[in-house]
Amino acid sequence: MIKNVFFKSKLKIPQLPENIIHKNKLSQKIHSSLNKKKLVIVNASSGYGKTTFVTDYILKDNKAKFLWYSINEIDNDPIVFLTHIVRGLKDIFPEFNLDIINLILSNNIENIITTITALI
Repeated sequence: MIKNVFFKSKLKIPQLPENIIHKNKLSQKIHSSLNKKKLVIVNASSGYGKTTFVTDYILKDNKAKFLWYSINEIDNDPIVFLTHIVRGLKDIFPEFNLDIINLILSNNIENIITTITALI
């Protein structure tokens, strides 16, 4: 188990290439869904442009609050994963209390469940 691992770069939205195809119809569908839901999941196979599309959507809608999180193998550790989510939420909502990280780092399953429940 890895403790106290945090990479700010994992929470940084990627830069867009200069020449991209804007998917306006799909953007409208996502926008409509976000008016009704708190979470929208974009799912497709590798190479279908998920990262480019979502980055483009976020950058066009400067009112949107979002948490970008680039996930890799290290995020299989729930402590690492939750620490990044909590730190990302603090960037979006400055009033968010970072004391919740202490619950995560306690490595107590009840604390981790409490943390997940609080975040949901």
